[in-house]
Amino acid sequence: MGQFGASMSVLDAKIIALGRCKRTEYLPCILNKARTLPEKTEFSHYRALAEALVAMNCAQAVPVLEELLNRPGVRGHAIQSIQARLTTATADANETSFRNEALIELCLTSAIIQLDPTSATALKVLQEYRNDVRGTVRALRQQFNATQVVDREMHR
Repeated sequence: MGQFGASMSVLDAKIIALGRCKRTEYLPCILNKARTLPEKTEFSHYRALAEALVAMNCAQAVPVLEELLNRPGVRGHAIQSIQARLTTATADANETSFRNEALIELCLTSAIIQLDPTSATALKVLQEYRNDVRGTVRALRQQFNATQVVDREMHR
């Protein structure tokens, strides 16, 4: 899929390490980094912030994660049919932007659901991916062991 070498920057690794320390004095630094993340940036930066905030079990980060998720171009990458996917296909066998866009959306959604299983924003995204041809919601539900909570909230 075109990815070789390190899959995160040194800064990404430091942010994840800060989150895994679980020390609340690092939270403002991580939240500030999330708020100042450029709109067009690499998946690894979103992943690092999400992973750090989940590691800290920081529910107060949910609004910041939702702001990132609601940025222009971050949402709306669920694919409901093969035909819909074909409209975005390119001749480049190593093209990864389509995958990365969905990964950013799902990574942020995953973090939000882990911190707040009742988040309307995250549940709406999961609903959009429910019938995605890639089976991503099924994988997320298994990963979080939150099938009952997610299903209950999605069927309100």
